[in-house]
Amino acid sequence: MCLVLLYITICLEHTNYDTNSNPLLASNEAEISKLLTNMCKRNAENRSKLKINHTGGSKKLKRKIAEIMMKTGQPVSRGNLYIHTHMRADGTYINEEARIVRMSVPAELLDVIQQQSSNDHHSSSNANTRQP
Repeated sequence: MCLVLLYITICLEHTNYDTNSNPLLASNEAEISKLLTNMCKRNAENRSKLKINHTGGSKKLKRKIAEIMMKTGQPVSRGNLYIHTHMRADGTYINEEARIVRMSVPAELLDVIQQQSSNDHHSSSNANTRQP
């Protein structure tokens, strides 16, 4: 059962109103329950379609980028972010699909992306330091 549905169900069970005396409350409760059940099923179906997991956990990508930049001292390209979030600490890819995707991108292209990312980072930091 979806956690949101479980939470609302528990809240509704512990309220002091009588749904039998107020049909509007009963219909709203049933409607909310039906909507949440459908949403939970749709979310579960979409999660099952994901073929490539990542090792980023619940951490936001911006935060992960900032951590990598602090560690390396260089801007992080999307390609490097993919590598960092789809590899284990021991250097192996989390699954075969992630390895195939990474190997399909040539190293030269990753270097070009890294240079563009670096240039974008420097130009945006220069734009922020200009005085009017």
